[in-house]
Amino acid sequence: MIYKNLPVLLLLVSACIYISGCFASKENNIPVPFGGKWLLIEIQGEINIPDGTFLYINAEGYAYQISAGCNSFNGGYELTGEKISFAAPAGTKKFCAELTNFETSYVRLITGTEQMQINKNVLQLYKNGQLLLAFRKNAQ
Repeated sequence: MIYKNLPVLLLLVSACIYISGCFASKENNIPVPFGGKWLLIEIQGEINIPDGTFLYINAEGYAYQISAGCNSFNGGYELTGEKISFAAPAGTKKFCAELTNFETSYVRLITGTEQMQINKNVLQLYKNGQLLLAFRKNAQ
């Protein structure tokens, strides 16, 4: 009796697996908006990031803001498909001994970016195919 219903059972199991795979893939392919606040999670392979380091994208105004918790920098950007370029920003000039080198590197890497990708909720910025910076979309 089991062997008689086996083809039907296999068909039902296969259909369930296929349908659940379709739902799972739709969840993973929901586009994440480019605009908004992104929290820095990696800088050239380094994951020890100062608290409060972010990139804010104003998608309508083609402007950005970055901060590493001390100074704030603002500039414009150009985006064509996955090609992106950030203009040199203007910024505040507070002295923060422990963050000065980090901020200098952060600004240099942002303005050196040539390409971007968004995978799920992670924004990755590249130059010559090398990952420079990675950000996670802020939930707020």
